[in-house]
Amino acid sequence: YLLSAGSIFVGAEIIDSSVLMRFTQEQITKLPTRLQNKSVQAVGVIETDIEMCDGGGNVELSYNDVNNNGTEDTGDIVSITARNCSFFGVALNGKVTLTLTRTSGDPERYPYSASVAAAYTNFSGTYGNQSFTGNGSANISITQQSENDTRVIVSYPSFTTSTVSGALRSTVTVRNYEVSFEARNGGGQETYTSRSNGTLIDSSFNGEIFDVRTTNALVRRGSQPYASQGQVVVTDSKGGKVRATVKNETTVTLELDADGNNSYESSIDKPWSELL
Repeated sequence: YLLSAGSIFVGAEIIDSSVLMRFTQEQITKLPTRLQNKSVQAVGVIETDIEMCDGGGNVELSYNDVNNNGTEDTGDIVSITARNCSFFGVALNGKVTLTLTRTSGDPERYPYSASVAAAYTNFSGTYGNQSFTGNGSANISITQQSENDTRVIVSYPSFTTSTVSGALRSTVTVRNYEVSFEARNGGGQETYTSRSNGTLIDSSFNGEIFDVRTTNALVRRGSQPYASQGQVVVTDSKGGKVRATVKNETTVTLELDADGNNSYESSIDKPWSELL
């Protein structure tokens, strides 16, 4: 239940709301070009457009270029409504509204950074007998120092994901939750580093409230399918803890401190594939 929250960053191949975040990040990178290509309108006029998705379906785009200068500025708004838009094999539906809150530099050069406030309304994804629906808000910051150095920080004031997988149903809500991700390429090898911290409420555990803390960043290198190092501690409302320590790219050690006395009385090694 813990590590799936960061699945996009450690390389898990699962259908969950991480697809939504990948879609959102792609839309953010398209903002400069879309604003440049829009037709000239009176200030405050909202322009709409339809864009086909590569695998089928489409998205409807509504632009509000606040000063109508054809470039991205603080306050510019783009609303995106997906209609069976195929994205990495997942059929997306629903609406996300992106409001640019900060921008620095030229998006076609480095360094460049931008921050966006995203609001999701019944944004769903379906793949086979699996689906998710997301509602809530996220603040997304993207910094690109160079072609080989990117950092993304996503903070969720409040976001709820309802997931269906066959006969299984669950609802997860995160509050004041932050995920950071860094991608760097040095010496010909890519390194991905991620951290997750905040409050998580999971219906699969009778609505228990968990505090999630990354004590050592999760690190995945090159073609590794999962992180090869890192540690995350999850604490329940009564103080009990589960500590997940990555041994290598295939195995994670789970330790239990049931009474919260900081003494872990049991442990077990689990393959990544069973956790994600």
